[in-house]
Amino acid sequence: MLGKVERYRQVATQLNIQLLRDFLLQLTIVGVLLAFWLTRSHTGCWETAIGQELYRLIVVDFLLSTLLLTVVSAVRYGLHRRCTGATITPPPFCLETHSLGLIYNQTLLWFGLLFAPLLVPVVALKFVFLFYVNKFELLYLCQPPTKLWRSSQTQTLLLVLVFVSLFGVLLTHGYIITQVRVSSECGPFRGTDYMYQLFMQGILKLREEHLFWRVFVYITKPAIIGGVLLAMGVVAYYLRAKSRAQIAKVKLLKELLCMEAKDKEFLLANLSKIARGKECIGEGFSSERLDGCLRGGGLRTGGATDRYATDPSATWRYEHSQPIVRNGTTSTGPSGSSLTGSPVRGYYRFEDEEKLRMRRS
Repeated sequence: MLGKVERYRQVATQLNIQLLRDFLLQLTIVGVLLAFWLTRSHTGCWETAIGQELYRLIVVDFLLSTLLLTVVSAVRYGLHRRCTGATITPPPFCLETHSLGLIYNQTLLWFGLLFAPLLVPVVALKFVFLFYVNKFELLYLCQPPTKLWRSSQTQTLLLVLVFVSLFGVLLTHGYIITQVRVSSECGPFRGTDYMYQLFMQGILKLREEHLFWRVFVYITKPAIIGGVLLAMGVVAYYLRAKSRAQIAKVKLLKELLCMEAKDKEFLLANLSKIARGKECIGEGFSSERLDGCLRGGGLRTGGATDRYATDPSATWRYEHSQPIVRNGTTSTGPSGSSLTGSPVRGYYRFEDEEKLRMRRS
């Protein structure tokens, strides 16, 4: 709704702005919930309470975003079928809402892993049901989109949003594990003041010959760390080189398309000149007038082919040269034909792409 009021020129810009708005709204919901529970006095089983709240958010999102919106779309589609005046159109498939819904549920799952591990099968079943509901809604209830979207158009932004949500979850979990006291009445961490103490106690109890210590010492060697960093640098350089090669390839293809367009324009100009060729036939024409006739596509000057005689970016060139006699032999023209005593005129195409680039530069 806001996108229509703001009247963005590009649909991609409107989609990106809508994605950012929905993401900030959903992030605010999760942030308010965690701030409410983490800033109050931790009495009772507060870990269980946070897990219950996250479970409620997942269920409410399923009821509103999946079932209710599908019912509304079905009702709107039914009204569209009943109304013959076309005053009610079928609902469009909101791509940004469904995309952000997946990220929102994934964020809730990441937050809830520390407090309610059984959220994993619940969210998995929800995603399976959500897939078939959205498929039915898209195929039978929504109007076809006016523009087809490719996954690459929004893939970068969605990956950035997923990274931001995951980074926020890791920061929050790190704060809870190291700074928030655990409940003394329930939970697997009771008996300690903070969650990380249980991990430290378990690690310190391990013997020196334990597999964990051997793996830890091996992966922290300078040679291993240097090799990993070197491999990451090589992969980054390869991806960068591949990206630059693709950009150069796209640029070259655009140049080839421009060249093909100029060739088609030249051929059309020649066809029109042949159609008006009778104007150039007659006796008493001077060489200057005949040359202008050949250049301009008839007796009219300023024709489409005149531009190919002067345009340095054209792939065809009009040449009018005198024969050059060297050592008793005649040189050849641009097309490879031997020059006689008469002048040579005509259009010749530059086949060598490097010569064309040099002439353009």
